[in-house]
Amino acid sequence: MTLRYVVGGTAAAGIVVLSLALSLSGEGPGSTRTFALTGERHVHASVSLTSETWGTSLLVNESGQPGGQIMWVSMRTTSGTWWEAGTFKSVSGHGVEVAMACALTNSRIESVWIKNAAGQVVLHAYLF
Repeated sequence: MTLRYVVGGTAAAGIVVLSLALSLSGEGPGSTRTFALTGERHVHASVSLTSETWGTSLLVNESGQPGGQIMWVSMRTTSGTWWEAGTFKSVSGHGVEVAMACALTNSRIESVWIKNAAGQVVLHAYLF
């Protein structure tokens, strides 16, 4: 067996191991984690975090908040820093689906918080 085949076989095995590790860790592009957010009794929300090559895309689904409120979506990282993903306006009597983005990798996000314009936490989820 020539050295070329050994090196080629080793590289291919390494790629397979890396792909498997990424898929199991939830960090490969396209892998998604979905969580329910906790809030007041009549408010329902979920967030889906999808790994992307540039960071994480968020899909927030919310219903039950009084209409016309500005909501702030932020995330706390595993190192304790905060990142803002954006804002949306609630709609009375209707659910809201909002796509947002963050440069963080999916695995570094430990919680998602939604605050109202007064700065009160109205929804949250701990992801670990």
